[in-house]
Amino acid sequence: TYNETGRDAIEYLSAAPNSWYFYNSGTFAPNCDLDSYWFVTTWSTDGTTQIKFPATGTSSDYAIKYVEIDDDGNEIGQMKTVAPAADNQVINSLKYNKKYRLYAYGEGLKRIYFYNAGSNNQILKIEKWGKAKWNSFNYAFYQCNNLDITATDKPDLSDVTDMSYMFFECKKLKNENGSINSWNTDKVTNMSYTFGGTNAFNQPLNGWNTSKVTNMSYMFKDATAFNQPLSSWNTSKVTTMYAMFEGATSFDRSLASFRLDTISDMRNILNGSGISCENASASLVGWKTQAQGNNKIKNVNLTNFLAADQSYNQDGRDAIEYLKTAPRSWYISGGKFTEDCINDAKWFKTLWKASATSITFPAVGSGYILRYVPVDAAGNPAGAVQTIDPAAAGQVISGLTVGQRYRILAYGGSFTQLSFDTYQQSRSDLLRVEQWGSTQWTSFANAFKMCVNMNVTSSDKPDLSALTDLSGMFYGCVSLTNNNDIKNWDTKNVTNMSNMFFGATSFNQNLSNWNTSKVTNMDHMFQGATSFNQPVGSFRINALTSAQNIFMGSGMSCENISSTLDDWKTKAAADNITNVDLSGFANPDQYYNQTGQTAINDLTTNRSWTISGGTFAADCQSPDSWFKTIWQPSGNNIRFPAYGTTSEKYTLKYEPVNASGVPTG
Repeated sequence: TYNETGRDAIEYLSAAPNSWYFYNSGTFAPNCDLDSYWFVTTWSTDGTTQIKFPATGTSSDYAIKYVEIDDDGNEIGQMKTVAPAADNQVINSLKYNKKYRLYAYGEGLKRIYFYNAGSNNQILKIEKWGKAKWNSFNYAFYQCNNLDITATDKPDLSDVTDMSYMFFECKKLKNENGSINSWNTDKVTNMSYTFGGTNAFNQPLNGWNTSKVTNMSYMFKDATAFNQPLSSWNTSKVTTMYAMFEGATSFDRSLASFRLDTISDMRNILNGSGISCENASASLVGWKTQAQGNNKIKNVNLTNFLAADQSYNQDGRDAIEYLKTAPRSWYISGGKFTEDCINDAKWFKTLWKASATSITFPAVGSGYILRYVPVDAAGNPAGAVQTIDPAAAGQVISGLTVGQRYRILAYGGSFTQLSFDTYQQSRSDLLRVEQWGSTQWTSFANAFKMCVNMNVTSSDKPDLSALTDLSGMFYGCVSLTNNNDIKNWDTKNVTNMSNMFFGATSFNQNLSNWNTSKVTNMDHMFQGATSFNQPVGSFRINALTSAQNIFMGSGMSCENISSTLDDWKTKAAADNITNVDLSGFANPDQYYNQTGQTAINDLTTNRSWTISGGTFAADCQSPDSWFKTIWQPSGNNIRFPAYGTTSEKYTLKYEPVNASGVPTG
């Protein structure tokens, strides 16, 4: 580009008699003010009337322009200029609680340094990096809590070796266009704390050239959103990765590709990160492989590399033992060994009592790991753990002792379903479900059918997110009582609950929190569940088409039946729920009161429901409710000797009967 002076010179030289020829000769820019040259930022004046622009180490050869903008970024005020601008230039007399766009450019602009600048929370965006030739980004945007980068160009880093703390605790940094990945970092040696404490940043960085970096300590510490692959990075000159990903709770990538040619300090590198057992183990194996091929990789400090609750598997354990042994002599601590990377919370755990020398485990699916161990009456291990890997559908566990209790654990493969309807051999042997684990179940249809000795004592809840069918799940489970976690099950995707508690004669848990909005079938759901006496009027019945025999033979009281019918009447009116089949919903010796009768009349007349079953009993006073006596009066009146009725009324009915007690009037 050229300014007015250059333009005048071109015009003079082009004219006769000079007659110079100018082709592809650049672009005219008044005052050499070319838009692409400026470092452009957006700022807020919330709570203040000034902005401190933290340029540092400058000469007088740079200028600042600034203008007010609206919320859409449109410039609405008069552009003003500060030229020459100084170190930590303060721009005063701005409007309170407004936004401004600042332009900065000049050979003297070489560094931004927000450490203790006082205006950290005011800068909102970097819109353009411009042509500034930066010489350092150490502490450049330190604790700029509201900063994001929307620029699509990239900064000139050809003189930059230090990027430490560049975006430290920039809580809102997202860089959604991913432009950071295109930066040329081939001169940078220090990247410590670069993204430390960034809670929102999660963009690719695989495009960075890290071949000269020596310090990556704390680089992503507490960068809680970051989880990008870094497998292309050249870390051959890095000496310290201390706490590099500590507290980066989303980060779950193998670091096996990180070259360790000069590394000495890797303490806390993954401590408290989100790394999985599998990727932690793969990292250890990769480092072991490098050490086997490079005798210089030794005496590395890898203490506390994982937190106490983070895991590695057999391969990781073997790698640790190799690296700790001379001549490698690494210092390693942290984490815990977890066989097959299955931590305790992942297992589906059950307790059994063998009635024969084998137990058939009713898995639908294969390729999973099954472990079993004898336990004493208190549930403590009483022998060695045995493993079947891989286990099959309907896996038979042989060589057991009759009468001995066993804990059986299962996880992995395609094991996502149980069916005691398919594998009936050991139904009576199952005593308890102790833990549901992390299996994503795909069906519980007839899962525990006729497991007559089974109870659920787990404190966790099953993952039902991929499941639609709970039909017959606890069919005939007459010992099911202590299922306190069931009230919090996530049933929002379930469509079939028919027969779920059929004949579960001991079950009586509150299910009012269940989301039944997709359930179409509740046929026989509580039939024969003689202890069940809970109102289920909270059930959402938007999709319900059939609930035949739902309460037949259950323990539902007249009051709970009536309130449930009344709640369903209200829901049906609100959502126009029609044509539900509620035939045989209760036995003739089960009752509903006036509220229930009104609900039945409304649902059948106005909503075309099909309803039969049960018997009307005014005020829920069924024939069995009455205290009945037969009298032979000696006169024309009888005094009924009720006592204790001063505060409560009671009803008294009387009728003549013959000698056999048959009413005669």
